[in-house]
Amino acid sequence: WEARSTADGEASKKRMARLSLSSVLCALVMATRLGAAAEIPLLTWDGAATHPVRTVDDPVMGGGSESFFRVDAPVGVWEGEVKIVSFLQAPGFCTLRSESGLFPDVRRTQALELRLRGSSGLQNYSLQIGVEGITSSQEVYAANFQLAQTSPSHQIKEERVVNVPWSAFTLTFRGKPHAGPRLSDHLDKINRVGVGTSGVAGKFKLEINGFVAVSE
Repeated sequence: WEARSTADGEASKKRMARLSLSSVLCALVMATRLGAAAEIPLLTWDGAATHPVRTVDDPVMGGGSESFFRVDAPVGVWEGEVKIVSFLQAPGFCTLRSESGLFPDVRRTQALELRLRGSSGLQNYSLQIGVEGITSSQEVYAANFQLAQTSPSHQIKEERVVNVPWSAFTLTFRGKPHAGPRLSDHLDKINRVGVGTSGVAGKFKLEINGFVAVSE
């Protein structure tokens, strides 16, 4: 009886050890999955989330600003100049935006990151998001941010991250705040991603690694 009890005890310990190991492995798998879901690329030029993009500047409204975009893999380079709109006597705008399309569901994330390899010139920008059924060509969710000010000839060559919570985005119409639903309630319907600069005249250049939705 003693021998059998000892054997049963050893078998029980082995079963517990296997269960513990199984639990640890499951936990590691879940952590890996959660970690993978913590970053969801929306727009990049390294092959992970490529979408067609275009520039939209104030000549569509009678201004003279202009910007250009090119791919210098693995980054996208956007540069140009915001100019004074003569009939308004105020600076115009330049924007870079993806064409409307399908983007991943990012409801499990809390913020949008703009990841830069370098920048120069203007410091006033806004991240811009389109949502199916809510926004249009002139209506967009926007969140302003600033970069360190430099001269157009002096480029900051270091990777930087601009992190903007989804809660910071406001629905705007032609750049002005506009009543509407919260962006955070529609993160499964994103159909456009972009960045813009306005309000200050001058040259600018952004070397963009990508737009990435993140959990923190």
